[in-house]
Amino acid sequence: MKSYFLVPLFLVLALGQVSANCTGDCPDEEEVVWALSPSGDSCTVFRNKCYFIKANCVRKPALIESTKEECQKFCPQICPLLYRPTSGNYKGQTREFSNDCVKNAHICRTGETEYTDQSLDMQTSKEMHGTIMLILALGSLLSLMGFIRAEEAPLFDCSVKFKCSAEKDFVWATADERCFVFHNKCLMRVEQCARTVSGKTELIETDRETCKPNCNKICLDLYDPVCAQIFQEEYITFSNECEMRNSLCENERPYSYYATGECVESPVG
Repeated sequence: MKSYFLVPLFLVLALGQVSANCTGDCPDEEEVVWALSPSGDSCTVFRNKCYFIKANCVRKPALIESTKEECQKFCPQICPLLYRPTSGNYKGQTREFSNDCVKNAHICRTGETEYTDQSLDMQTSKEMHGTIMLILALGSLLSLMGFIRAEEAPLFDCSVKFKCSAEKDFVWATADERCFVFHNKCLMRVEQCARTVSGKTELIETDRETCKPNCNKICLDLYDPVCAQIFQEEYITFSNECEMRNSLCENERPYSYYATGECVESPVG
């Protein structure tokens, strides 16, 4: 009979310990903990062990504690060219970041963990610059092979998820009887990811000869401008997304990204 109650008592104690770790405030001490994703391909930084434990309370599977040296191999190297400003405070100094990915990359590289989200007002930003602003995050992002439409969160999230190189190896794919050309297969996966999240038709990889006859579609006579950056080249304003896709597909010039609105004279960075 004694052993019969032993297991339930053990479970109560264990659950009580989990609850203690998962609720309540964490101390402010800065004893940085570095953690890898279960797949081992992304790094997250926590101010101390308490924050790490609390994060794992809601993660399945859990993050894996690592070393700074190993974890920093997987800090974000490139971020979407999206102006969705945020800022944070570290030891009394406020720093502004162009988007959350850029902020997370900075935290990962430096271990500065006091930053708190303070999203800036996008309407104010639009009034300041007169259009949706495009930025070159982290300075070296001209080689970024992702693309962002400002109001489409799936593209933003998928661009962060995939780590694409600047390797040129064109991939052709079709969806909804339209042809798409991508700089490489990784970039096709970015759009495939975004289309899946958005419930759009899946891309089907094909060859150039089969795809290219479907580059040009009849477009509405509509001025709803989009700005596209041709890979490592100029910025071009197209009258609408349909015209952009027609032109870039026909001329075999995959874009690095595009966003709604006319191109500004130069990206804000």
